[in-house]
Amino acid sequence: MEEFPHSLYESGFFLTLFRKFELTFQEQRYAEIVRDATMVEKELRPHLIQRSASIKDNSLILIWHAKDLRTLRVASGSFLQLASLSIETIEAFKIH
Repeated sequence: MEEFPHSLYESGFFLTLFRKFELTFQEQRYAEIVRDATMVEKELRPHLIQRSASIKDNSLILIWHAKDLRTLRVASGSFLQLASLSIETIEAFKIH
């Protein structure tokens, strides 16, 4: 994970918030589809939050580092909505 372009020094202490999701699928291809569908757009505020996505076996691993709780909550909530829609699409079309 790259360092933030700006310091996260606030109120006399260094603050970094972190959230990690690991979603395990039946096949690695499903993890790749969800990753590709959810990582299309760049973060709107890269100075406040950064994210990374990786695939390990059949799991999609997403990690966020944020400057404040609200930004972290919004970013991870948006991801979960897109991931849910992607999973529903995989199931509806029986993608193999």
